[in-house]
Amino acid sequence: MSLGSYVLARFNDAEKLLPAMRTVRSCTPVERWHAVDGHVHLVMKVSSPASALPEAITHLDGVEAIYRYDIVKDGEKHKPIDPAMAHAYLFLEIEIVKLDKVRAILAAMPEVLFCTTTHGGCDLVALVSGGSFDAIEHTINDKIRMLDGLLRLKANYVIELTKL
Repeated sequence: MSLGSYVLARFNDAEKLLPAMRTVRSCTPVERWHAVDGHVHLVMKVSSPASALPEAITHLDGVEAIYRYDIVKDGEKHKPIDPAMAHAYLFLEIEIVKLDKVRAILAAMPEVLFCTTTHGGCDLVALVSGGSFDAIEHTINDKIRMLDGLLRLKANYVIELTKL
């Protein structure tokens, strides 16, 4: 049984992002999506496995790259994501023998809303929350980057479109 997947899209033309978000909003398997600033522009959590994404997602106009990570263990605690707070998705590669320990440490941090185990290019997806992007950066630099077993971390800051 599939637990779903995370799908990340990087656009070659920022003007194509808003029309793509309208498409994503109406796409049935998409459970949640956020525009982000980082190595990609759009992060989606979908209920289907990465290998069975609908064409509406895989062929979004203006997309230059799509990254797909199947969910192995869904760590979401079904906490609401407070739009008044700043958030960042972290995509982490971890030494395989230290994966469980790193996941447990991240899940115990009050700043981490959830930590999900994935495969297909990254090992963990976490959502970090803070009063500001500076607070999130502080959490990343002082608490997460130093974790034993962390190989690579990519942060993507959520752009709350209702604030624009």
